[in-house]
Amino acid sequence: MACWSAENATKAYLRTLKMGKRNKQPDVAEFVSALAAGNSAQLMVDVCSGIAGATTLALFVIGNAESLLTNYYKGADFVLIDCKLDGHESVFRAGLLVTRIPATNKGEDTREVSSRLSQMQQLIQEAEELASSARNEPTPTITLDHVSVSFARSSGPGGQNVNKVNTKVDMRFNVKKAYWLSERIRERILQLEKNRINKDGEIVIASTKTRTQKGNIEDALAKLQAIIDAAAYVPPPPSEEQKKKLAKMAAVGEQKRLQSKKALSQKKVFRRTRDRYD
Repeated sequence: MACWSAENATKAYLRTLKMGKRNKQPDVAEFVSALAAGNSAQLMVDVCSGIAGATTLALFVIGNAESLLTNYYKGADFVLIDCKLDGHESVFRAGLLVTRIPATNKGEDTREVSSRLSQMQQLIQEAEELASSARNEPTPTITLDHVSVSFARSSGPGGQNVNKVNTKVDMRFNVKKAYWLSERIRERILQLEKNRINKDGEIVIASTKTRTQKGNIEDALAKLQAIIDAAAYVPPPPSEEQKKKLAKMAAVGEQKRLQSKKALSQKKVFRRTRDRYD
């Protein structure tokens, strides 16, 4: 069944209007001219359902869409009609079929949902590929060769040893120049630790956990390793059950969006029709 949205109905109308301008029939030319000039006419776009074989999209100047859905237009996918009054608002002269455009967007609502699902499936596929590549990629291990270290005297209690020996460790790790890490991990660290990285692209770790240089060096390296591990972690892809749940949620959300959009469109049409005959 053909299914037209308001956006595609407008596009189809503009296309039909261009086709009508090229038409040599006097009545068609007159109708197109009336539309172009306004002619105190109200142009309405109404998406009508319930016709066997297709949904008819009627573009008309004056009138009620329900009055036009006769067997004469049964199966038409797109109908541009000149509805002229004949003494009474509810009496119409036979409509003029200007052109018929194939329903190239049949099942569009379904396609919009499928488009969203397709995007979701693409994201899921990318997550699966990323998880697969991460499984084959060993977690990098940081060493003293990858950092620069300086020492200072620790503060606080600890006896005379603290005041005499430089046990405090200041360790600097330049993320931007850490080419031994994969690009994915480097970018992830820059994202996760953006508030701790200085203008030179360095993460500075200070450690006074122990009373020895060796212990504080190991502590600082452990902190940097935790940062790298967090950046290297790739969550597992969703299970089949989770995929079905995500697909269902996307379909329901899209259906609600379309229903809300259709209700708003019908409300606007009703207001325009009421104002026209007030």
